[in-house]
Amino acid sequence: VTVNLLEEISNIVEGHDISKIPKKSVEDMHLLGDCELVESDCVDMDKVFNFIDDTLAQAKSTRAILPIYHESINYRLNDLAVKGKFVEIMVSKSVFDVYGRNLKVRNLSFFNDENNFLLIVTNERMLFVLCRENGFFDQNRLMVSDSQDSLKWANNLFMYFKKRNK
Repeated sequence: VTVNLLEEISNIVEGHDISKIPKKSVEDMHLLGDCELVESDCVDMDKVFNFIDDTLAQAKSTRAILPIYHESINYRLNDLAVKGKFVEIMVSKSVFDVYGRNLKVRNLSFFNDENNFLLIVTNERMLFVLCRENGFFDQNRLMVSDSQDSLKWANNLFMYFKKRNK
């Protein structure tokens, strides 16, 4: 079982940069064992962002680490904030001004270094996207899980970055 999990995770992270993920989170990747991979394709180029949009539309609370700006993500985060839901966002300094102008979320902060992944943790689901080794955001592959283990892993990763960027 462990070998199959390592092969599965290896296939997902192959060609992607995991250098910004702390060692403890890499060691705990076994908690992501039930993750599904959502992939955009030639028929549905927006499949990943549509999945993110649908997940945020159903969320009751959200924490996110965002290395990029995307209008639909911004819209959904604003919608959650306006409805009084808990939203805590950390964005790359390179997109902080854009989010600062367009986001109505009170818990908005930035991190200085370039980040190599997108992480969204709602009350029910974890979404995780890596950047490719060439530094480009891989908008075609999204790791998804609803398990408590994955939510724990994702919340720990979020809290690590929150502490590190105080």
